[in-house]
Amino acid sequence: MDHHRPLSAVDVLDRAAALYRANFALLFVLAFVSGAIYFVLQQLVWLASPIPAIPMPGTEPGLAAFGGVLASYAQSGSIGVVSWFLQLWSTAALVYAVSRRHVGLPVTFGEAIRNTLGRLPYLFVTQLVLTFFMMLTFVGLYAIAFAVGFSVVFGLGDGNAWAALGSAMGAAFGLALLLGGLVGILRFWVHSAAVIVEGLGIGDALARSRDLMRQVGKIPFGQRNDVRLTVVLTVVPLIGLAAASLVFLPMAASAIAAYVLHWVDFSNPEQLMQRVMAPVIAVQIAAGALLHPFSVAATVLFYYDLRYRTEGLDLEMRALRLRKPRAPRVARPVASAVPGPG
Repeated sequence: MDHHRPLSAVDVLDRAAALYRANFALLFVLAFVSGAIYFVLQQLVWLASPIPAIPMPGTEPGLAAFGGVLASYAQSGSIGVVSWFLQLWSTAALVYAVSRRHVGLPVTFGEAIRNTLGRLPYLFVTQLVLTFFMMLTFVGLYAIAFAVGFSVVFGLGDGNAWAALGSAMGAAFGLALLLGGLVGILRFWVHSAAVIVEGLGIGDALARSRDLMRQVGKIPFGQRNDVRLTVVLTVVPLIGLAAASLVFLPMAASAIAAYVLHWVDFSNPEQLMQRVMAPVIAVQIAAGALLHPFSVAATVLFYYDLRYRTEGLDLEMRALRLRKPRAPRVARPVASAVPGPG
């Protein structure tokens, strides 16, 4: 089967799963290492300064009662920043490894880590741009939900026309934010491949992603880039949600048993963190590491699909595969100009 050809959304998901399965050990370790480092750091922080119990109202005056809790949240936030950086490096290494394996080139764990370190500053900024559009999408969703709820309570319930008008304007504003965020997400989604695979800078990588997603002319709805990418980005989280649900079923059963049989004192934050939250976080990290390579593989393959469709990259790759190396020339012995005896 020729993998270097334009792909449908289903083909992208199918090929991503096949590539992940063929390189499972490498891709899973690249995704798991960052989460494992974060888990170890988090456990060390908890051992060094356990989370204090939340005081009851009136036992201590003012914010002094929550000083320990706020300090604990600050520590967790600092670990979260480290986790985000490690996750970004893991993503960069996965993009590099998936790209190399897709084109048939060998790659090792150390090579993927080393060759992506210098690209992290660029990927950091482009990822922030994508994160901004994701936040814009969520703000739009919250604005729509709030406007609808406000309209039901004050507009329709009390018959207040101004409240109904304000709710309609709020819903329209939220819808505009939602659509703007979705457009930005789809336009800049393949920025990571532009940064890692092509080695582009911040502005060039974002422009490259935008240009690859752009389409001109009459194209069937099902073949549009934004439609196909929407299908990919919808299916991957659904698979992750199903996998996470299966993973957390034993954890939920264990937590219920611990509560019923009094294995854990749920009023004690330290015991709760050590015996309940730590295993939950470990399972969550493992589940995330299991899905992350598949998500990255789908993104990288979609990036190559865009190049196949717009630049004919698939034809170049086919030509390289069909080209056979020439046999080395062997110099023929030259006859001696000096006549022999006789």
